[in-house]
Amino acid sequence: MKLLLLVILSTLISLLAFMLNPIFGAILCLGILLGVNMWIALMVKDIHNELLSNKTKQSIADRVYEEYVKEKHMTKP
Repeated sequence: MKLLLLVILSTLISLLAFMLNPIFGAILCLGILLGVNMWIALMVKDIHNELLSNKTKQSIADRVYEEYVKEKHMTKP
């Protein structure tokens, strides 16, 4: 929801800048929209990579077992 709001807000700012000064506004408009879209793409890429990582592929039982093994090795004298 925040990303959609950010895109709408950046679009409105870009259109306002374009209406005030078409030559400068066109450059500003393209820069703002391109920057926001690239930033969103990087966020989506990070989320996608996190979803595909090994930590999220593991089941809950596997994670609990790993924690148990770690604790068992840590408590050994």
